[in-house]
Amino acid sequence: MVSFEAAAFTSDGNWFVYRASDAAGKLSMFRVLTTGGQPERLGDAPPANGRCWIWISPDGQKIIAQTLHAEELWALENFEPKQQAAK
Repeated sequence: MVSFEAAAFTSDGNWFVYRASDAAGKLSMFRVLTTGGQPERLGDAPPANGRCWIWISPDGQKIIAQTLHAEELWALENFEPKQQAAK
């Protein structure tokens, strides 16, 4: 079970995006297909200092994460993880 602090669905409903700690304990942004599967790490997440809100653009290409940490606003663009090479 993953414990997440902030989350949102993409507008097409295919992905669930959330902020959580990765295996090394670093705050990260993840996504997982709503039909199931393994979560994919998208990148670093804003620092944890209170609440975090996530919005996803209608085309799914941008994520906005707002926190109470020094009133920071993070924007992630083109957050598609690298595809693994075919075997």
